[in-house]
Amino acid sequence: MKGRVPQPSQIPASNDGASNTPERCTGLQTVAKTTVVKQSRSSETRHRIIAAARELFLAKGFDGTSVAEICRLAGVSNGALFHQFPTKEDLGFAVYTLVRRDFWGRVMAAMTEPDDPLDGVEAAVRAAFAFQRDDPGGAAFMFDVSGSKWIEDFADQSQVVHDIVSSRGLAWAEPHATCSGRCLCGAGFRGSAMDGADVPDRHECRTVRHHCRADADLRPARLYPAIAWC
Repeated sequence: MKGRVPQPSQIPASNDGASNTPERCTGLQTVAKTTVVKQSRSSETRHRIIAAARELFLAKGFDGTSVAEICRLAGVSNGALFHQFPTKEDLGFAVYTLVRRDFWGRVMAAMTEPDDPLDGVEAAVRAAFAFQRDDPGGAAFMFDVSGSKWIEDFADQSQVVHDIVSSRGLAWAEPHATCSGRCLCGAGFRGSAMDGADVPDRHECRTVRHHCRADADLRPARLYPAIAWC
């Protein structure tokens, strides 16, 4: 009969409606939760591997540490390690980056705190010496890796850290660059010698050089390249 309204039971189910059934939603939620759990476990595994590698590299050096030792300390299999880091060098670079950021973080924080630029440079040198004194393993590891052959394969990634340090340092130095004809040695904010930056002439910063002589007892036997010019 015309005009008759069909009853709900007579209306065919829509295919679109099937995607909104409770069963379907529950399935999607389960998949999402499983993915999050896997990602969390993968991140945790990666952190454990890096922490173990850092401890061993700083104590025994990169060449003196085996992958098996890292796996044992991290509590992971060889397969899990190489899933996160395709090569030992990839893992070495991850640790190198962390140590390098720690070093430059301390140096930059010390340098940018004083209002006087020369005080800032002196503070940076003090911070560099303090890093070597407080973390000799980290300083030695950073020095050794910077002179290794394999680090050349990570030149692009290394440049990222270098650019961050340089931009921060140059932003701090710019207001002082032409002030009162006073010199700025610039080694701290232009990067270290190992980063390919030019180191200043020895006559450029008498105050810092005198400061270093006064703190000669803090110098380790092998100076880190960033401050060897002092």
